[in-house]
Amino acid sequence: MDTIRRTQLIKQRSVSRGTLSHIENHIEAGDEKVNDIQVRFYELLDIFNKYDFAERELELSDDTYQTADRELFEKRLV
Repeated sequence: MDTIRRTQLIKQRSVSRGTLSHIENHIEAGDEKVNDIQVRFYELLDIFNKYDFAERELELSDDTYQTADRELFEKRLV
């Protein structure tokens, strides 16, 4: 995998983590109404799919790639 593609995937993965953090912060702050929380809940699948795609590509491109990042991300979704 070339360096540009790897950088793009790492950035996509980081954006997904940031989006998840944004949702977590809003929910933990208690500022959201039930409808807003439901909308954000439905966004989780899209966030996970984008993260999963980037992470899978990174894992497939490097035999020594560690999956600790995936484990941490998935724990946040549970």
